[in-house]
Amino acid sequence: MTASHSIAQNTPAVTPWIDDYAMERVSYQVARLSRSLDLREHDEEDVRQELIAELCSAELRFDPSLASRKTFICRVLTRASAYIARSIRSRRQGYGRPMVSLSALQAARAEQLHASQRDDPAQGVPLSIDLERGLGRLDADQRKLAEDLKTQTPREIAAEAGVHRSTVYRAIAGIREEMSGLGLGAAG
Repeated sequence: MTASHSIAQNTPAVTPWIDDYAMERVSYQVARLSRSLDLREHDEEDVRQELIAELCSAELRFDPSLASRKTFICRVLTRASAYIARSIRSRRQGYGRPMVSLSALQAARAEQLHASQRDDPAQGVPLSIDLERGLGRLDADQRKLAEDLKTQTPREIAAEAGVHRSTVYRAIAGIREEMSGLGLGAAG
């Protein structure tokens, strides 16, 4: 038995709500997290305090008509310990890495694409010729839809036209079919 485990067993009840049973369940969750996450003694004490604080705040939510007090305590502690474990794991995985937003990644990808086209302007020419040829094979409604898709989502187009989204998606599938005949299908 570790020193922190024996301390927890000797800790008296904090409030009438946090009695010996609650402290026993807190100790169990701390020991479980300590084993699975290889926590140091001071981290164990932090986890213990977080669990007790969560139990104290959960006391107001307890409704004896829904569950027994012991069941409620177990569920609160299980849920809180799962949250704590996720937090600890994400902190450990994130150390040393700068946070990068998705929009920054998308902007960097777009910049790379534009830079490669600036370096070799002729690179995009064959594709644009194929697209022009493909657009020429579409009927007027399909061309309008292709034009609208540059600035709107299928949901927005459907709302504007007063049709169901599935109708728009079927029309998009028709455009894809026409384009795939030119070898312009989705890359796999």
